[in-house]
Amino acid sequence: KSSRVRKDFQQISLRAQDGKIWIATIKGLVELDPGKIRIPSQSPRIHIEEVREGGTSLKTTVLPNDVIPISPGTERVNIRYGGTSLSYGEYLTYAYRLDGIDRDWVEAGNEQVARLTDLKPGEYKFMVTVLSLEDRTEDEARVTLIVEPFWWQRWEIQLLGLMLFVVTISTGVTIAVRARYRRRNERH
Repeated sequence: KSSRVRKDFQQISLRAQDGKIWIATIKGLVELDPGKIRIPSQSPRIHIEEVREGGTSLKTTVLPNDVIPISPGTERVNIRYGGTSLSYGEYLTYAYRLDGIDRDWVEAGNEQVARLTDLKPGEYKFMVTVLSLEDRTEDEARVTLIVEPFWWQRWEIQLLGLMLFVVTISTGVTIAVRARYRRRNERH
């Protein structure tokens, strides 16, 4: 039931010794107990907004579990994320982790960009979480980054190089052994 206070009248309210507030309205007195007011707290949500390679945007609107390729030789990847909450607003704090690099969560405070540098070729899972005022993990977003290798870093090329090295060494050894054998036979 709604109680209005008339616009042209001064609002009259009183706080009782027990903490209750009494308000005079057009329809009579309204009792308000602040101890019983419960504001439903909505947990903050987190989302990854953008992945940038140097100055170039690789992907805006990152969806859950997206896989994003990173060019060979990329020196810096910036991941921009954000939390949304009507209840917590600017009090949200963040932590992130890059599997394969970070053992523990990196506390980012209210910073909304993770700056990743010197990533070796391979697959990495980036996770970011938003923390509530009570330091509870409320939500988590993730994205997979695949740092592509240069052509000479690919396993096929490295295997081919190893095989070429082995063939070259074995050919050199074979030639040296045959030459030595021939010289020995020519002396006798």
